[in-house]
Amino acid sequence: MKDATPLLPASSVSRRRFIYTSTLTAAAVSLLPGCVAPRRYKSASEKLNIGIIGVGGKGESDAEGVSGENIVAICDVDETTLNKAAKKYPNAKPYRDYRKML
Repeated sequence: MKDATPLLPASSVSRRRFIYTSTLTAAAVSLLPGCVAPRRYKSASEKLNIGIIGVGGKGESDAEGVSGENIVAICDVDETTLNKAAKKYPNAKPYRDYRKML
């Protein structure tokens, strides 16, 4: 059996030093002006048309995450949950069957 030798040469930088330097670099880059994309207004043509299947529980938080987009359809089998979401997104067409929505 051959001697197991590392493929890469040993580095003079320790793991601790590498993590420390990487963290400082990431922090410095994130604080530089212009590195973070500024929030800007999206016109209607730039927004995505989204249909949401399941608008209760986790689906509700997912819908809130994309609420800046154009929500055109919502779907849920529970009528109470669907009605609640329909009030929140009045421009979205409500469906109880996802197959009809798609």
